[in-house]
Amino acid sequence: MDIQEAVRKRKSVRDYLNTSLSGELKEQVQQIINEKVPVPFGNKPRFSLIENQSLKSGEAVKIGTYGYIKGAKYFIAGAVERKPMADFDYGYALETIILKLTTLGLGTCWLGGTLRRKDFAGPLGLAPDEYIPAITPVGIPAANERFFVKIQKLRVNPHKRKEFETLFFYNQPGILLEKEKTGRYEQALEMLRLSPSADNFQPWRAVFDSKGIFHFYLKRSKIMRTVIKTADLQLIDLGIALSHFDLTLKENGIAGTWEQTSGEAPLASGLEYVVSWKPVF
Repeated sequence: MDIQEAVRKRKSVRDYLNTSLSGELKEQVQQIINEKVPVPFGNKPRFSLIENQSLKSGEAVKIGTYGYIKGAKYFIAGAVERKPMADFDYGYALETIILKLTTLGLGTCWLGGTLRRKDFAGPLGLAPDEYIPAITPVGIPAANERFFVKIQKLRVNPHKRKEFETLFFYNQPGILLEKEKTGRYEQALEMLRLSPSADNFQPWRAVFDSKGIFHFYLKRSKIMRTVIKTADLQLIDLGIALSHFDLTLKENGIAGTWEQTSGEAPLASGLEYVVSWKPVF
C-alpha cells in the first residue's frame, strides 16, 4: 500500500450506491479486517463487517447513523476493552484499515458522534468489558451527494487543514519548526497534517526536540468531551493522525518506538501531553 497516495485520496463519503459488493471485493474487505494491525500500546481492537439487511433502495440508513449515511449496505464496526490508550489504538487500527480500503476504491466515513452504539452491540457480540468507539460505512461512493451533505461540508470545510507552522514546533510550543529542519520526517508530518478529525478540529500538536524525539499533544475542545462521553473522540483523532505519521515513516524505512515520557516533554498551557516517538538507529 502506498500510504501517501491513500492518505491524499481518502475522503469522507456519506452517500453510497445501494448495491452489494462483488464476492471478490467483499472477500478482500474481509481479509483486510481480519489482519491484525500492530498498534502502539498493545490494545486489541477487533472489527467485523456488518451487512445492513434491512436497507431499502433510496432510503437513508436507519441503523444508528441519524440519517448521515445513505445507501450503505455494509459497515465496519469494532470493539475494544476499556484500558489506557484504547481509543488511541482503536483510531490507529481503524484508520489503517480505512487506508487499505481506499486503495480498493471504496468509500468510508468515520462515525463517532452521529452513532447509536447500541444498534451495533448485538451484531458485534459486545462483551461487558468492551465498548464501540467508532464505526465506518464501506461501499461504492455514489456519483452525487445530497444537498444536506453539501451543506455539512460548507459548515465544516473538511478539505481545509491548518498550516504546518500552527501544528509543529521546535523544542517548545510557540517556536516554529521550519520545514527545512524536518529532514527525513517532512513527508510523515505532512501526512499527519492531512489527517481527518471530528468536526475537522485537528486537535494534534507536535514538538520536535533537539534529541530528535517527537512529543505529541492534544489541544482539546471541551465541547467534544462534554457532548460525547462514550469514547474520547479527540484521542481517537490523535490515533488516526499518528497512524499516518507512523505508517509513512515505516514506508520510508524509518524505525522508532512509542513512549510516554511526560517528564521529558516540555509543558505548555492549553496542551495535554499524550505520547512521544523516538527514532531507533
